Formats: sequence, C-alpha cells, structure tokens
Amino acid sequence: MKIKIVKTTDHDYKSFLTRLLQRRGNRQGAVEKRVGEIVRAVERKGDSALLRYAQMFDRVRLTRATMEVKPGEIEKAMTSVPAKDLRILRMAARRIGAFHRRQVQKSWGYRDPLGMLLGQRITPLGRVGVYVPGGKASYPSTVLMNVVPAKVAGVEEVIMTSPIGSDGAIILAAARIAGVDRIFRIGGAQAIAALAFGTETIPKVEEISSSPRRSGWFSAKSISIPSPGQARFFCSRTRAPIPSTSPRICFPKPSTTNVRPPCA
Repeated sequence: MKIKIVKTTDHDYKSFLTRLLQRRGNRQGAVEKRVGEIVRAVERKGDSALLRYAQMFDRVRLTRATMEVKPGEIEKAMTSVPAKDLRILRMAARRIGAFHRRQVQKSWGYRDPLGMLLGQRITPLGRVGVYVPGGKASYPSTVLMNVVPAKVAGVEEVIMTSPIGSDGAIILAAARIAGVDRIFRIGGAQAIAALAFGTETIPKVEEISSSPRRSGWFSAKSISIPSPGQARFFCSRTRAPIPSTSPRICFPKPSTTNVRPPCA
C-alpha cells in the first residue's frame, strides 16, 4: 500500500487540508444528527425505543423483563471467570480504591468574628450512571475506574449500562467486585439518553461517567446532556441544585498535570 506524503511546503497543501477537514466535519455532522434522533426517541418513547434500538444495532431481542441483568446471572458469571482473572480484578479494585480514598474531601465550617457560620458541606450524589462500551470487546477496566471512585465517595446507587457482548462474564464480574447496584444490557447513545432522562425501567441518574472512546458517546454528550467545562469524577462534592433533565457527565480526562490513578 502506497501512502501519500503531504508536506506543508506543497503548493496544494492548503486545499488538501481544507478537503480533509471538510470530510471529517461531514462525517461528524452525520453522526450527531443520527445520535440526536436516537436521544429524542428515547426521551419521548422510553423503553420501547430502547428495545427497538437493541434489536437494530446490537442484534439482540430484549423485553422489559430481560433488560436488567438478574443477580443469578451475575453469580453465574463470577463462577465462570478464571480465578486468576478474579484475583487481578480484585487487586485492581483495591489499588484504585486506595488512590481515590486519598482524594475524598470532608465538610468543614467555622464561625467568623461577626458570628456568621461559614463553611463547605460535602455530600455524595444519590444515584449515578456508568456506561461501559461493549459488543466487540470487553472493558472491565472501565467498570473499575468509574465505579470504584463512586463507591469510595459514598454514592448511594450506581446504575451501569452496557451492551455486554459475548465475553460479558468478565464485565459482570468486574461490576460485582466494584459494587454496581443495577446493570442494564443496553448500549450506545440510547443507553446514555436512558440514564439522562430515565425510562419506565431504567432510573434517571444525577451524573453519568464513561470512557470517551467513541464519537457516538461524544455526540450523545454534546446533544442531549449539557455538562460543565471541567467535569470532575465521582468524588464527593458540595451538593448544588441540578436541573432535572440535565445530569452532569464526566469521565477520566488525560492530563499532563493531573496525577492519574493506577489501573492495576
């Protein structure tokens, strides 16, 4: 395969770059348009839209009764995963937890010379959502890196959505080790929308976290759910009013200045 080499000194460099950027923009625009349609459908039709998209995109026929992973399925997954892999998952969870326990903030207060009580109250979120990509590959590290910090922060309930592909046992095992409360076998932008707006089966959450690997995830984030410019992880924070239809979205963000937690 012959690779074309383009130099900034070429006479047609600017026109080539323009064409390249336009091609990228057209594709992204098409993705955002499609994702927008999915998000609006889930907001309006709830579970019926989720079930239709599960069959359309994941080639799986679900019902409201089978959408949520049952405890028995999780226990079966735990027994099917090799003991060596379970040890690795548990070790990773312990190390991630040890790191994030050092980040937990505490409430504080004092009374100033004027007699006014000042301070900061730190409270964990009540319910958060975690989206785990799947289908063609499995990402147990995404489960651990998103769920463990939430549990360390004291989040009451963690809801996980994932298409859970053929190697779903390792994902379910990671979820059990990390402390996920409920798991739904829904993927894609429709899963993000379900967590944001809530459906008849999937409860609405206050914050959503995931690994930003796919353009569809970014599109769902930018179209359906406004988020702050510098969203933080699931660490405890000062509770503030959150618009009922706009839960915050955040994900581990690579940085040259921030210390990154260990994976394993």
